Amino acid sequence: MTPERRRADTRSLIIVGAIFFIILIMTVPLLTAFILSLSLAVVVMPLQRRLRDQLPPWAAATITTLLTSAVIAGLFLAKVSLIAGNLDLLFEILRAIIAGIRNVQIDLEAIPLAPEEIAERAAALVRFIESGVSGFALGLPFLLFQLFLMVLAFYLFMLLGDRIWDDLVCRLPHRTRRSASKLATITVDTLYAVYVVNLEVAIITFFLSIPVFYVLGYGNILFFSALSGLFQLVPFLGPQILILILAIYALAIGDPRGAVIIVVLGYPLISGLADFYFRPQMMAGRVAINAVLMMIGIFGGLALLGVVGIILGPLLVTLAVAAYHILLEEIEPYENSA
Repeated sequence: MTPERRRADTRSLIIVGAIFFIILIMTVPLLTAFILSLSLAVVVMPLQRRLRDQLPPWAAATITTLLTSAVIAGLFLAKVSLIAGNLDLLFEILRAIIAGIRNVQIDLEAIPLAPEEIAERAAALVRFIESGVSGFALGLPFLLFQLFLMVLAFYLFMLLGDRIWDDLVCRLPHRTRRSASKLATITVDTLYAVYVVNLEVAIITFFLSIPVFYVLGYGNILFFSALSGLFQLVPFLGPQILILILAIYALAIGDPRGAVIIVVLGYPLISGLADFYFRPQMMAGRVAINAVLMMIGIFGGLALLGVVGIILGPLLVTLAVAAYHILLEEIEPYENSA
């Protein structure tokens, strides 16, 4: 005879829920850091489990945290060193763009603005750029603090993640536990696809960019191709900025052929295929979901949540699909009475 299950105290649950809600409201500015660390921890957790079979839990969590931090720092330093090692080329492109803009002959009579208004709007643009730069400088300490919290949170997820999950799941009824397991599996698969697929797309973009810059004929083929691949780690934003800058540069130096090559050949290979084909198809293949739905998750998440939406958008879409299938399993259809 199974013992009677003790009922949870409603008042205690309300108090605990209120505490978590207050904590959530107070830590909203830090949620991005915790979400990123949690999502990355879910992907890296299999490595931690393998190390935990051979080492104490704290040692496995420490090694996994250090390795993951080293890989991320390596990617960041590779991008910075790539740019820093070619600053002369980048400044040359910038100087050419500025010179090209200065040489543009503008018909002031065709512009429906007085010279004073043009000057005021130009000054407003300068103030906007200055405020953006100063805002970034002021926000840099908080950004570094967030990175520090991400590392600490990642270590805690590595150390206690499995234990917390087991503690929560074992308190669920059997059927609910089965649904929770399905949702957990689809979450892991989706997050794995987000991180791994973005890295794979960056590598594919590098190789696709080589013929583009070879045909373009500006030299530095490997540099521009590597830059295109690294910019793919920031989907829908980095590659398009690079293409826009290069197109303006081609026009500034009087090379309309180069501008046409960048737009007609460069955009599809460097950005278009990755954004609209490779990334949705590869992610959809890993989580067995329609590619159009995955594209909606990627674009919708980016539009609503910014950079963190690249992770949460596809995750929410796949969870919605999984929840739909669980609903169909739990609610049996009515039989026709004819």
